[in-house]
Amino acid sequence: MTARSGAGHGAGAAAPPRYKTALVSWLSVYPIITLLLWLLGPVVSALPVPVVTLVLTVVLVTLQTYVVMPFMTRLFQPWLRSGTSRAPTREAEHPGGADQAPSWNGPSRR
Repeated sequence: MTARSGAGHGAGAAAPPRYKTALVSWLSVYPIITLLLWLLGPVVSALPVPVVTLVLTVVLVTLQTYVVMPFMTRLFQPWLRSGTSRAPTREAEHPGGADQAPSWNGPSRR
C-alpha cells in the first residue's frame, strides 16, 4: 500500500491545516447529501433507516472520494496551501546527518 499524501505537491509539502480540510469536506458533503435526499427520498422512504443510510453513504463516499474532493481540492488549492510551509527535512531536524539518531543525555544538571 502506498501513501498518497502530498502527491503532486513535491516531497515534504506541508499538509493543509485540518480546519481547512474539514471546511472543504463539509462544503462538498452538504450539497451532495441534500441532492441525494431530494432525488432518492421518494424511492428510499419506504426502506428501513439502516438500508437508507447504507445506500446514501455508499453513494456519498464514492462521489466524494472520486469526483467531488479532487475537484474541490483543485478549486481551493491556493487557500488550502496558503500559510503552510514545507515540512522540515531530516537534515534540519537532525543537524550533522540525517542518519544519526537524536541523543538524549537526561535532564540538565545546572
